[in-house]
Amino acid sequence: MTSRASIVFRLERRLDKVMRGFDVGVSAAIARDMVTFQGHFQVSKIDDDLPERYHFKPLTFKKKPPYRLCEVYLAPNGQYRGVVMFPPRRAEAWWVYAFKKQRPIDRPKIAIARARADELWDLLQRS
Repeated sequence: MTSRASIVFRLERRLDKVMRGFDVGVSAAIARDMVTFQGHFQVSKIDDDLPERYHFKPLTFKKKPPYRLCEVYLAPNGQYRGVVMFPPRRAEAWWVYAFKKQRPIDRPKIAIARARADELWDLLQRS
């Protein structure tokens, strides 16, 4: 089992384009929050140890993926969401998508994150 402290966070290649689509100040705040979350994750023992402001939660799907996909509330004021993928038996995690929360159920945005995570998973399996 991989220690949380050894997990290296990476950005999926298309996330940069997504981040550039936000206002510069928003993008910078999201990036800072991602880095801060990573530090909190690495020193935590379990998910419940993470600060409440992140509302960290695994996403659920009818067909469960072979990796763990989680949603994280990000700055400013938790109005944005980041989706991070945790491949099993790997000391890495991948930020695969970010979006502005606009309604109580934002399944289309989650579907995009899942599709990107699936593509990344396939690529990781070949490497």
